[in-house]
Amino acid sequence: MPEKKELEEIYGIIELLHYDLSIDELLNRLASIIARDFGFDVVLISVRTKSGNQFARRACYGLSKKEFEKLSSVMVPAEHLKKYTTEEFRISRSYLVTGVPEIRKDPYIYMPKSRTNTGGSWSSDTLLIVPLHGKKGRLLGFFTLDSPKDGNLPDRKLIKRLEIVAEIAVLAMQNLKSYQNLVRKHSQLSLLYDIMKIILDSYDLDRTLDSIVQMIYERTDYIWVGLLLTDPKGESLHIIAQRGLDDASFRGVKYAIGEGGGVSGAVASSGHYQIINDIKNYRGNYIKLLDSVQSELAVPIKRAGKVWGVLDVESEKTNAFSQEDRLFFRSIANHLAFLLDQYELRRSSEQEARFRTALEELSLVISSARNPQRMLRKGLDIIRRTFELYAISVFLVDETGEELDMTAYSGHADDAIEFSKVKIGKEGVIGIVASTGKPLLIEDVKKFPLYIGSDPNVQAELAIPIKLQERVLGVMDISEESADKLANIDTKLLELFARQFAFALENLATYEKLENLATTDGLTGLFNYRYLIQQLSTEVKRASRFSEKFSFIMADIDHFKRINDRFGHTKGDQILEAVADIIVKNSREGIDTVARYGGEEFAVILPRTTKEEAKEISERIRTELEDTKFFAPDGITNINITISLGVASFPEDATEEQKIIECADEALYRAKNSGRNRVIVYDRKRA
Repeated sequence: MPEKKELEEIYGIIELLHYDLSIDELLNRLASIIARDFGFDVVLISVRTKSGNQFARRACYGLSKKEFEKLSSVMVPAEHLKKYTTEEFRISRSYLVTGVPEIRKDPYIYMPKSRTNTGGSWSSDTLLIVPLHGKKGRLLGFFTLDSPKDGNLPDRKLIKRLEIVAEIAVLAMQNLKSYQNLVRKHSQLSLLYDIMKIILDSYDLDRTLDSIVQMIYERTDYIWVGLLLTDPKGESLHIIAQRGLDDASFRGVKYAIGEGGGVSGAVASSGHYQIINDIKNYRGNYIKLLDSVQSELAVPIKRAGKVWGVLDVESEKTNAFSQEDRLFFRSIANHLAFLLDQYELRRSSEQEARFRTALEELSLVISSARNPQRMLRKGLDIIRRTFELYAISVFLVDETGEELDMTAYSGHADDAIEFSKVKIGKEGVIGIVASTGKPLLIEDVKKFPLYIGSDPNVQAELAIPIKLQERVLGVMDISEESADKLANIDTKLLELFARQFAFALENLATYEKLENLATTDGLTGLFNYRYLIQQLSTEVKRASRFSEKFSFIMADIDHFKRINDRFGHTKGDQILEAVADIIVKNSREGIDTVARYGGEEFAVILPRTTKEEAKEISERIRTELEDTKFFAPDGITNINITISLGVASFPEDATEEQKIIECADEALYRAKNSGRNRVIVYDRKRA
């Protein structure tokens, strides 16, 4: 077992490796920690490149900036490293290379020109290599350590400590990558959500397209973003909007569709995306706009086989675009195709005025909606009023994917309608349309054997799929007293409303994902319940691993409902914020986890804290809150605010997350029943 000092040292390293660092910042900090804590004057950290057959120097300690820049310009071949990672030099999982004079002349291995000879056992041909192993033993990188301060060869114990640090480094790199991917995904979802809002609120096509391009440029790190649309004849592309070039005259510049039009022209011709990882290796006709461009992604803007244009983004980095990026920009391109389709329909429709008004109303409903059923109901009311329909409803595919649920209805039988289920592909016009993904008009429902309606006034039915790409989300169904009425309605207009519903439903799903990603409580700024449970699970595992204690506090504001009822929720919210501030003030920043458990309840995780220490902290919180003056909205009436707190500890009271919460909650319950405004620690004997 590692000694306590070593555990504290390792835990200290973990605490220094935060997610808010870049990979290079993380590695440089790690190099400094190794040099400081393990006594080496020179530390190099190398990481495997994307190609997989060589390693790049990414961080160092003990070298000048000029030395490191020169050194990092030379990659270390993976095969070359095998020369020094043989069983001959192996100690534990590392390699102590010694007795190899030619190492001093090896161009891939850094050796200081001069060393201070302390008379120790470390010689000028000695080097320590500590590997960084990932999943399945894959070598992700390595530490190169040189010039120990004491001049001696490291013992096996020190090497094992370094290997623990190497494991921490790998975990930190992997966690950082996962965190950065999560942040990137969150950023992309947020950008996609805002683009959808712009599209749904769009009144002017050119201004909308320009705003979307500007938004992409400002919220990503790409050096050029361009939107090119085809001309009516489909012979050339025009730059409609761009960011990254100062010259406004680039707007309207034409490119031929085909190989002669560069990457964008080729994409417009084929209808397929292109990712150029390194412009220098591109064999096609590349049209250079910026000298610093290294890679490019171009995706077609198309719908139903028709290419409207191309969305083109360029980066000053090689290999800047992943398949996830391609899918993200394809989503934007699909939204743009929807937007362009929408405007084409607007221009060609004789009902443009009413249709525009309906779209505006629907956009407002969609942009402010958070509940799918309410959004659909309001949307159906708008459509029914605009087209003067007898009845209209929306059925959505359920979780099984085998049935449709009636989710919203607007019509003459509004009060008497029974929300029902329909089997996909087996029942009614709705079931058939959900199965085929194509609109279906039945001019005489009495002659249609699969008709399942019961309204005797209905003569005709039109069902339109609500779908994204080829994925059917549901069906918009229109029932009418006259077949002529449906025959005179432009089905494409109704399809556009169905598409808006599809994008709105996707938008609401995206919004829900963004909310799920959130870790903080909106009112108090504390961590929320979801994050608290995650951290409590992590703390149980950490404390178990290192045989440490931690404590958990549950707190509840006394008589909070009375305060809300008497003085209003605004004053209640102010009190919640004040209580949160007091708890944070009495906690350790960066160590303790303070969360809003729910309502007027709060919780605190206190790592490496005994029950007695937690009780003292709880008393400070209780006392400070009791001494804090609160006033009613009139500014005169004094409000007495107190709090009850329960304390439990790991592993003394429980060793599982839920049990710890239950113990603290039991102590809190006893504090409430003992007169409130007090701290009670959990006592197994009294439980």
